[in-house]
This record gives sequence, structure tokens and C-alpha cells, in this order.
Amino acid sequence: MASVEYGFHFVCVVTSCSSLGIYLKQRKNKNVVPSLVLYIIISTLFGVAGLLDSTMHILQEHRLVAPEADSSNWVFLLKTLSMDFVYVSGATLALDRVLIMSIHMKYTSWKLGKRLSEAALFFCFATSFFVVTSKILLPFEVQITGLSTTLMLQYLGNVYDIVVALEILLHVLFCVRYYRFVGNQQHSYNLTRISKANHITLFQAVSETTFCLVPKLLYKANVLFFDADVLWINVVSIHFTYYFAFHIALTSVFIIYKLTTQRVTYVVRRAS
Repeated sequence: MASVEYGFHFVCVVTSCSSLGIYLKQRKNKNVVPSLVLYIIISTLFGVAGLLDSTMHILQEHRLVAPEADSSNWVFLLKTLSMDFVYVSGATLALDRVLIMSIHMKYTSWKLGKRLSEAALFFCFATSFFVVTSKILLPFEVQITGLSTTLMLQYLGNVYDIVVALEILLHVLFCVRYYRFVGNQQHSYNLTRISKANHITLFQAVSETTFCLVPKLLYKANVLFFDADVLWINVVSIHFTYYFAFHIALTSVFIIYKLTTQRVTYVVRRAS
């Protein structure tokens, strides 16, 4: 299973790094979307963290690294944090798109896109500082009495459950606002460049909901209401990391597609 997991994350790294490289090459057009850059970077971070974690599992299977090795704990923390950060960046991207479609002039003059991304980065750095400090000062495993890094991760997981709920709400709000936006602006070329980021956000929202949020909500419901007795939900939950990596890879491929097919529709319309 470790080799399969390695393959998933390897594809994730290749696609996310490719989308990041293509996007950075297009920065000269002065239409950089900070929240989209943040999402791509964090997706790349998740791919790298997942690849390291899979590599560690392979080494442990071949008894080259002890399961209780401290390096394994650090890699596990990196992967856990990167997955949480994907939710933060997804929520930031959705909120960014809602604001630019709702208050376009103020969004530009107040530089809301940059401010949102900075706030998301600060939240991620604060979370990282909290976890790293816990890892340095506290034992990793849960103790009978006292605190531990694992216990801190459980508390932090409760915070990120709120982030996930907020992201779901923002996805719904984005879809409603985007539907109205398309109806109002379908003949306006001045705002067509907004559409590319909107398409990516819509695809990201659908993909994450399908492969990440639904399995996550099923797991929560199974634990809260059925004492984790629903077998098929348990089976789905075991492979959650695979779904997450597939979502990142799929979204990265779509980003590459959108970035490498720019203005095709516009050229056809001009020719007609």
C-alpha cells in the first residue's frame, strides 16, 4: 500500500509543480490572483509532504527506519498541516472570487485579494508555530496525564472543522454568486479575465466537495451518530489520503488546462 500511496503523491507533486511553474511564467500579464497562487503553492506543499510521508512508510516497511523514529513524526506533522492548509487556501480562494464579483471596484482599490492571502498565510504560520512548539516542548504520543503533541493536534482539528464548515458555506455562496455573475456579465469583455480564475475555483469546489468534504462529513457522522459502526464508511475513510491526493492532482491538471488555453474562445469570436 505504501508504494501505491507513493504513486498517488508523485503524480500530485508533478501536476501541482507544473501548474505552479506555468502560472509563475504568466505573471508578466499583471493579472496575478494572490489567492490562486496561494492555493497552488499549498497544493505543491501537500504533494511534497505526502511524497515524504509515503517514502517514510516504504523505508519502515523495509525496516530501514524505525516506526517510532522522530523523523517520522515530523513528516506526519508536515503532511497533516499541509492538508489543513489546503482547506484554508480553498476557503480563501472562494471568498476572494465572491468579493471580486460582488464589489469589483473596491476589491481592486482596497487590494482585497492581497490582504486575504496575507491573512490566510498568517493563519497558516500561526498554526505551524503552535504545532512545532508543541512538538518541541511536549511528548508526541498521548499520555495518561498531561499534554502531548497528538492531543494538541486533536484540539487543532476542532478548529479546522470550523474552517471546513466555513469553506462549504463559501463554496455555496460562490456558486450562487457566480451563477448571477455569468448572467449579468456574459457580454462584457472587460471582466472575461475574471472568468478563468472563477472556472478554476468552481472546479476546485466541486472536486474538493466530491473527493474530500463528502468523505470527511461521512466519517464525522459515522463517529458521532453510529459509534463508527458503519463498515463501508470506515472503508472509505481508510483511503481518504488517496482521495485527497487525487483531488489535488485533478485540480492541478485543470489549472494547467485553463492556463494553457487562454483567449482561444475570444479569438474565435473575433474571427466570426
